[in-house]
Amino acid sequence: MGNQAVFAPDSQAISTLYTVTASTSVKDLAGNAMASDYQFSYTTAGAANNAPVLSWASANCLTEGVRPRTGAVNADFEFRVKYSDAENQCPTYIRVTVNSFNL
Repeated sequence: MGNQAVFAPDSQAISTLYTVTASTSVKDLAGNAMASDYQFSYTTAGAANNAPVLSWASANCLTEGVRPRTGAVNADFEFRVKYSDAENQCPTYIRVTVNSFNL
């Protein structure tokens, strides 16, 4: 590619420091070697931006996360879910939509 070298690793671990060294064995088209080694380091990014996971929270609720399971119209109920995020980021907002349906 003209006057540049391209460094393109196949795969790398997340949040990892890597050091690259181009040694004096690197030569230009005329056969001239580099005067000294050239070294640089970089750190890969953290975990990929994975979607968060919602799962039923079972503390004091039925396995479905709803208590009570049945009740009167307009009665209060408790709905629990557990929010898990691989990057340990808090959500910027939470929207809950409750749809009514008949079984």
